Amino acid sequence: MKLLSLYLLAGAALLAGCSDEREGTPQVRIVPEIETRVTGMHFDAQDCIGLTIVRSAGVYVENARLSYDGSAFTASGLMWYADRSEGATFMAYYPYAAAGAPDRFAVATDQRQGLEASDLLAAVKRDVVPGSAPVAMTFRHLLSQLTVVVSNQASSAVSEVAVGGFVPEAEVDLAVPQAVVRQGAAAQEVLACEVTPDARYRAVLVPQRARLEVRVRTEDGKERSRTLTEAQLDAGKRYDLSIVVTEEDIALALSGEIEDWGEGGQLGGGSDGSGDGSGDGDKTDPDDNPGGDTPGEVQIGGVRYPTVRLGGCEWMARNLGVLPAGATIGSGVWYPAGGEAAVATDGLLYDYATAAGADADAAEGPVRGICPAGWHLPDAGELKLLAAAAADFLTPAGYWIPALSAGSEGKYGAAQKGYLMGAPLTQEGRYNCWAYGEGIAAALATTVKPSYGISVRCVKDR
Repeated sequence: MKLLSLYLLAGAALLAGCSDEREGTPQVRIVPEIETRVTGMHFDAQDCIGLTIVRSAGVYVENARLSYDGSAFTASGLMWYADRSEGATFMAYYPYAAAGAPDRFAVATDQRQGLEASDLLAAVKRDVVPGSAPVAMTFRHLLSQLTVVVSNQASSAVSEVAVGGFVPEAEVDLAVPQAVVRQGAAAQEVLACEVTPDARYRAVLVPQRARLEVRVRTEDGKERSRTLTEAQLDAGKRYDLSIVVTEEDIALALSGEIEDWGEGGQLGGGSDGSGDGSGDGDKTDPDDNPGGDTPGEVQIGGVRYPTVRLGGCEWMARNLGVLPAGATIGSGVWYPAGGEAAVATDGLLYDYATAAGADADAAEGPVRGICPAGWHLPDAGELKLLAAAAADFLTPAGYWIPALSAGSEGKYGAAQKGYLMGAPLTQEGRYNCWAYGEGIAAALATTVKPSYGISVRCVKDR
């Protein structure tokens, strides 16, 4: 599916001066505005939309085929009517269908080759009067997008991700515009498109509430599946479904995302056994929505964290305490020295691999890791600025010392001491942290990845 670009409006002024004024009647031109986007930056030349124009006296143009020339959609011979004072309603959709504007639409059940054929965009503009200026129309997605984020802990790579339980057919009303699930149609499995091998998959689905089924196949032929008790997908919204794949099973964690489509928020519901986002802490995914529209706070994993500006940077005002999707307490994440009851004030303790996530081996920053979008793990310079600006700002939460030799066990360090994690790795494969608390000379230190469990605070991108 092609995307709509804001920069197209820059061509509006040029188009206004280039209208076909034969016999004083200008040509109809459509300049698309962006509202949501998927896989590209704009429409491509020769892409086509269908346009219907309705006047008070009836239909003036029905399902006209307009082609994109790099600046606007036009059709040879499609001219305005003579009455410059009469308004009309414009209804447009993409992709164009020669058989007529769709009143029904079905997503492909096999989307492995791409999402373009499965998406439907539409735009409506009312009270448009004839003129030489092009008509700006805002196109929106009528369907939903699901992004499946895979954390594969199995020995074999993922070869296929399928999403089932949803009806792939929709009833379409372009006058609204909207697409709603076709009543009485059967649910079918949809094979998702591979975006990043063994890591990220996407599918376009019809908006509806249903039991969402997920099936994962690995290259060794094994299949694993889970079913959510209920999930609501709304039109024009994008959702994330995080999957942890183990040798024998998969676990699911749900979150919303707003990067490309409109905000989808939490999918809601739980799984049929595990990975439903409940249990130890608030599970989150690296793509979690920051909810940063509220000044002085940031949201991750359903928890809002106050923020404060210190040392020229905006920081989380307390230690991070979310449990990443697929993580468990005692494996890369630990309670603070004060125990589970202290998580609300002291946050959790993370080893570097868990905190940095997919960026664990990055040699350059910023490293986002488990921080919300627009935030990152502090680098050495930011740690120094923070310590210089507010020595008493940090909260000692103790630290976790792993089993360092055969036969030994992990244990907590002193509760009155703390370390704040930095990133990325140094050339020696270590990472920076800020040491502070009773009996510690506050200073920048380094420790070996991925050993100790220490505190994390995110800092906002600049």
